[in-house]
Amino acid sequence: MKLPAVFRRLTRSDTNFNDIDRIWGEIIRSYSEDPRDVLTFGKMKYCFVYSNNDWICVDSGRNHVNKSKISHPRSLCKKEFEIVFPKYLNGARLQDIRNITHNSTYWFGIFEDMKLFSKNCE
Repeated sequence: MKLPAVFRRLTRSDTNFNDIDRIWGEIIRSYSEDPRDVLTFGKMKYCFVYSNNDWICVDSGRNHVNKSKISHPRSLCKKEFEIVFPKYLNGARLQDIRNITHNSTYWFGIFEDMKLFSKNCE
């Protein structure tokens, strides 16, 4: 998958990145054009990620043996992204985000899949 230029410019040192709308649009576009299994943060299980209008949707993995078992598809919204993504870029750990959303494992997996790196990533 070829990444849009906006993603290739992001690095671990980008802590004041303020183009949230464009990044959200690229994430929506990417999973609309190429819905796919994404490894959850921590490399434990695969979940299937796709977009539905202006939402990111997460369901049980489809193409891997070690797939997550999600009883109902989860919908991830832009408002949650606007809170979680800057914290992720600034090096927040998964446990730092869990009090904001129960979807932190999926968000971090999506960010890694899209090659958006936090200060904690090597």
